[in-house]
Amino acid sequence: MNTIKKFGLVSVVAFAMCAFNACGDDSNSTSASAENSAQSSAVEDDDSSSSINDDSSSSVTPGSDPESSSSSKTKGSSSSVKGSESTGASSSSRITNSSSSTLILPCEAAEEGEIMTILKTGIDYICTNGFWVEIQSSSSATSSSSYYDMSEQFNPDIEYGSMTDPRDGKVYKTVRVEFGYDDIDSITIFAENLNYGKLILGGTVQSDSTKYCYNDDPWYCDNGFGGLYSWSNAMNFPAACDSNAVGTDACPEKFDYINDLLQHQGLCPEGWHVLSISEWDVLLKITGFIDGSLFQRKHGSKAVFGGSNQYGVSILPGGQWHPEGFVSMGKFAAFWLPRQDSEKGNVAFGTYFSQSTYMRAFGFTKEQGFSIRCVQNYDRK
Repeated sequence: MNTIKKFGLVSVVAFAMCAFNACGDDSNSTSASAENSAQSSAVEDDDSSSSINDDSSSSVTPGSDPESSSSSKTKGSSSSVKGSESTGASSSSRITNSSSSTLILPCEAAEEGEIMTILKTGIDYICTNGFWVEIQSSSSATSSSSYYDMSEQFNPDIEYGSMTDPRDGKVYKTVRVEFGYDDIDSITIFAENLNYGKLILGGTVQSDSTKYCYNDDPWYCDNGFGGLYSWSNAMNFPAACDSNAVGTDACPEKFDYINDLLQHQGLCPEGWHVLSISEWDVLLKITGFIDGSLFQRKHGSKAVFGGSNQYGVSILPGGQWHPEGFVSMGKFAAFWLPRQDSEKGNVAFGTYFSQSTYMRAFGFTKEQGFSIRCVQNYDRK
């Protein structure tokens, strides 16, 4: 339930002065240091009998572009914050903390991401890293007409199914894909990225039922791109698993194997699981070019990638979040795999591709925000 806090403007200012000058609190805010987001490592395929080769020798660097007098507080809401991507921006806001006249108050950890409005002034504040920080209108924001036209997200010649997530009532299009080997005829996958959880600001530590939306803008989550999730959240593991290996004392978790096939549910709905590398291999194989040269064209959505979307998978390049911010919207698609690096506890693997590059298994630091695709559980014959 949303909570309401009321402050007289004078008392708010007094509280701020107390907090920063005379009440003995430490006014030094913490700053997060950005880790190098380009950690990578090679991986050999032990999940699939496919002879498809890794394309992990690519020089693409993950996370970069290679080409009255009261106040009210609302929980679970967020301003639409846009970056400088070529896709444009909505009439949104930007968060600033640089002006000496900006009112900044301490907030509790449980209030992280919540928004408070001083009704007398009409100024909004958001709880960020332990402080209420003013949200100021951006004069550079453009109209919502500059968003992507999503009318061609799906292939009109494909007969899609549907799946309703019982957790939140969201309905996803699904598509049946011929499997063709390992004695499994076909699999059913989401034709959209998973969009489950409450929006929190990029960089906030994720927990169960939370997500990032690109540029902190819910439009992207709600229009096919879905949420961006840390690896531990994608796997439905505790956040400690982003910095510790699965199976250790700090992360005593395990993956789910069914009939020798990895079908790890992760954050997917009951009866579904996160696409594994062997299942991504199916999508790669049916293109007829195992080097990945046609992957984007055959599976990429016409709406953004401009691909043929021949099989109706409708993959969108939703970009990613890493410690330096949101990057690569419209340029890269990145999906977490249920696989971690055997030597580096803070590194896991993802499938990563653009219009010209396909990396079926590439190492990334686990705190980065990637997309999730879900596949329906199945049994071998």
